[in-house]
Amino acid sequence: MGRSNYTMTIPADAKLTFANLKYSELRGFLGTDPMVNPNFDALVEGDASVTGPALQPKNLRGDLQLSRVELFTTQPQKMALKNEGPIVAHLERSVVKIEKARLTGPQTDINVNGSLALDTQSPLNFRWMRKPISRY
Repeated sequence: MGRSNYTMTIPADAKLTFANLKYSELRGFLGTDPMVNPNFDALVEGDASVTGPALQPKNLRGDLQLSRVELFTTQPQKMALKNEGPIVAHLERSVVKIEKARLTGPQTDINVNGSLALDTQSPLNFRWMRKPISRY
C-alpha cells in the first residue's frame, strides 16, 4: 500500500508598466456612484512586478515603483501634490513595505514609510512627516 500527495503550483512571473493612467478615466470601471462627481483627479506612471506561486498569495513577492504621481483638484483651482523621486514599495510574505514616498505641493512636503500587513488584525505600521514650509 502506498500514498501519494500531489500539490499543484502555478508559478507567477509578471511585470506591468503603465503610463498616463488617470483616475478620471478609470472611475467608471471602479463602480463609483454616478451621483458623485469628485472634484479631483490623479495620474500615475510606473512599474509593478510579482513573482511566486499564484495559488499561494501569502508567498507572492512583488515590487512597485511609481515614477510619476500627481494628485490635483479639478475645480475651482488646480492645487497639486506630486512625487519627489520615485515611490517604492515591496510585497513579501503578505506585508507591503513602503520604502520611500515623498509628495510635495504648495506649502506641503510629506514623507511616508512603513508597512501594511495584509493578513493580520493590526495591519498598519506607518510613519509620516509633514515639514512646515514658510510662506515668506
